[in-house]
Amino acid sequence: MKRRVTMSSAVVVFILGAIVVIIQNIPSGVTVTRVIDGDTIEVKMNGGTYKVRLIGINTPESTTKVEPYGKEAAGFTKSQLLGKKVYLEKDVSETDKYGRLLRYVWLKKPSELTDSEIRTKMFNAILVIEGYAQSATYPPDVKYAEYFAKYEAEARENNRGLWALEEKTKSQNLDRIVYWTPNGKSYHYSKECPTLQRSKVIRQGTLREALDAGKSDPCNYCVK
Repeated sequence: MKRRVTMSSAVVVFILGAIVVIIQNIPSGVTVTRVIDGDTIEVKMNGGTYKVRLIGINTPESTTKVEPYGKEAAGFTKSQLLGKKVYLEKDVSETDKYGRLLRYVWLKKPSELTDSEIRTKMFNAILVIEGYAQSATYPPDVKYAEYFAKYEAEARENNRGLWALEEKTKSQNLDRIVYWTPNGKSYHYSKECPTLQRSKVIRQGTLREALDAGKSDPCNYCVK
């Protein structure tokens, strides 16, 4: 019996020690000075400005190429992080091939590593839970891979964010011809739509091409 108690105490000490080490590996907070897209930000620290790529996840593109739900993901990240103090946690890799820091971004330092703490305090996880990002872990940075996979399954099951868009397009004819403008957010079924005529440049293509161009919603005037 005494031996069993000793082993249990050792396990508890080990777990508590591991938690302390993890929290210590999350340095003092840094300020987010710019949001580049849904999964890339800039922060001010150590007297300089650094680009940070959120690891373990991937949001749709919204910069050089606009993918469906990319602007929404970027907008959500901007609303939640810009000008805010966050805490960066490193996994294994320091930077990617573009020189960006690879980090988990915490809104608050975790007091312990539980599912509840991760889903409410880590922004990487929040993006997946809310349907703004997919799980995308690449070795050796796989510390939270199981959590992200579980959160993506939840978002899919509840049709959140980009998964709602995916569900909606399943029943649509993606080869149907539609129209859109370079700066508009919607696609149009009719080329004669009054809202479409306000633009000097009107593009034509399949619904699939419109969605790939980031035109995720049908026009309210000419919807059919």
